[in-house]
Amino acid sequence: MSNQNNDSPTKEFYNGRYIFVTGGTGFIGKVLLHKLLVSCPQIERIYLLLRNRRDTDSISSRLSNLWSSPALNYLEQLDPKYKDKIVPVSGDLSKPQLGIGSADLINLKNQISIVFHLAATIKFDETLKNSVTINMLGTKRLLELCRDMEKLEALVYVSTAFSNCDRFVINEMLYPSKYDPEHVIKCTQWMDDETLKVITPLLLGKHPNTYTFTKAMAENILRTDAAGIPTAIVRPSVILSSVQEPFPGWLDNFNGPNRLIAMCSQGLSRSVICDKTKQAEVVPVDFVVNVIVCAAWRIATTRPKEIVVYNFCSSQLNPINFETFVSYSLKSMKLHPSEKIVFNPNLTLYKSKMRHNLLYLLFNKLPALVLDTLILLKGKRPYLADQIKRMTSKMECLEFFLLNDWHILDCNVQSLNLSLTPKDRDEFPFDVTLIDWEAYINNYVLGVRKFLLKEKDESLPVATKRLRRIMTIYWLVKSFCIIFFVLKIAQKSSFFTDRLSSLLLYLIKLLRMFRF
Repeated sequence: MSNQNNDSPTKEFYNGRYIFVTGGTGFIGKVLLHKLLVSCPQIERIYLLLRNRRDTDSISSRLSNLWSSPALNYLEQLDPKYKDKIVPVSGDLSKPQLGIGSADLINLKNQISIVFHLAATIKFDETLKNSVTINMLGTKRLLELCRDMEKLEALVYVSTAFSNCDRFVINEMLYPSKYDPEHVIKCTQWMDDETLKVITPLLLGKHPNTYTFTKAMAENILRTDAAGIPTAIVRPSVILSSVQEPFPGWLDNFNGPNRLIAMCSQGLSRSVICDKTKQAEVVPVDFVVNVIVCAAWRIATTRPKEIVVYNFCSSQLNPINFETFVSYSLKSMKLHPSEKIVFNPNLTLYKSKMRHNLLYLLFNKLPALVLDTLILLKGKRPYLADQIKRMTSKMECLEFFLLNDWHILDCNVQSLNLSLTPKDRDEFPFDVTLIDWEAYINNYVLGVRKFLLKEKDESLPVATKRLRRIMTIYWLVKSFCIIFFVLKIAQKSSFFTDRLSSLLLYLIKLLRMFRF
């Protein structure tokens, strides 16, 4: 249906559709399901691929867990019919035909017209074998199934803006791979783990991890195996909390910078290796989902002969560097302190590893060990040192992205936005110029507090009072350290002695102003 005949063609496009989603239980997947159910209520059915883990949850319990997510649990109260639209399909990405049973296969092949492929392992420290199996072989298996779908009109594959991070300029195109994806898959199938561990750095080349490498290879699988299938590749940059949907600040994982922000809000992280002048390529998860939804509509209605790539980033139209990002984050942390706070929130960005390591030792590791000792003396289990160690390991995986810049072009995303009607643009917003970074980061920090640290709004007054006490102690200790240092220098000078007396009197008056 053309834009001239309908003021919301994107929404109309999804009426009566049967959709197949992989990765629907992930962060993006939950927001995608929410968006499809709320904004496209006339969707007929969403088939959701779920892996049946023999040693843990059954399909029914995994689906129940999905519906218990804050992103979805209130929808059933609004309309019980929402739940009936999602149908679980037991399967495994690594198996032929995705390991789906014959009855479900018949339904998928006869009914599906839109496929959203979100499933992936996003661990930066994942082994090559696991990354190849899920990100590459899984994509190949999905394409085999897509070829048998009689009514398929659109396949949307979610990659990453950093799939080609070995290049400085990243355009909206498919770049040729140095290796044949088929050969890489076969190598991981017959080589033992030790051999793979040895050759992994050689295969990765300029790629910092197996994630970006296998995502780039998966795009090359699409280049060959998706021929004849209307396909879009959406490449978002670093995905953070939502702007608006399902509600402001929502997130459900400690990936990317989330763990750092959580620990910094408690005063447990004081420095990070990062170039403060580089761009923080972050985008909201609900904007990413809106690009995915609109990309499917666009390629299904225009039927392009080639794969269309959408680089979704913020640096072209609404840039924010790491210094500003951290500044806004710290401001929000002090306005909305964590109830678990142990030190005043602060985060210093260092390009120098030596300076960072020194600060890490003095203000992260040693204080954590002291506090863990006190916790142990109280008969409780110490945890701070382990948390900091885990966070440090995760941040080491991010260093490559915190010290470098890329020129990521996003012309196709801008064109996609312009192709929407005003009503669709309101329903499926993804214009990054609309983002007020200070307000967004404030909600992001609140989201970390509420959804990751599980802290309630009612605890804010007590947490604020606790932060005030911590800040008072901090400034007292700092002031007396300075005084002690100056006294050592000024022992032989009466001039300094007189002024120090005046300073001490001033500090005493200042302390009387504080209320504990």
